[in-house]
Amino acid sequence: MSLFRKNSEDNINSAFQTLIIVVMLMFVFITYVWQRVMIVEVGYNIERLRKEKVELSRRNAELLTEVSSLSSLKRIEKIAAADLGMKRPEKGSLIVVREIKLPQVMIGEAEKDYKLTKSELKGLNKPRS
Repeated sequence: MSLFRKNSEDNINSAFQTLIIVVMLMFVFITYVWQRVMIVEVGYNIERLRKEKVELSRRNAELLTEVSSLSSLKRIEKIAAADLGMKRPEKGSLIVVREIKLPQVMIGEAEKDYKLTKSELKGLNKPRS
C-alpha cells in the first residue's frame, strides 16, 4: 500500500511540476506576444507622428507665405489709400517727433516727473529745415 501511495504522490508532484512549467512557458509566450504588439503599436504611432509633422510643416509654410503677403508694404499702402482714404503727406507737413527723456526730480521721498511749459513744448515740435 505504501508503494501505491508513493507512486500517487510522485504522480501528483510530477503533474504539479508539469503544470508550473506550462504556466511559466505560457507567461513567457504571452509576455513575448505582448511585447511584439507594443512594438507594432509604437511603430504605428511613430508613422502617424511623422505624417502629422509633415502636415504641420506644410501648414507652417503656408501661414508664413500668407503673413508675408498680408504684411507687404504695397498691400498696406493700397488698403490705406483705397479703404481708409489716406494719402501721402505733402512736403513740409510732416512733423518728426523725437523721444525725449525727461529728468526726474526728487522732492522729499517721492519722485515727480519734470513738467515742461507750453513754450518749451512748442520749441521741441518745430520742424527742422
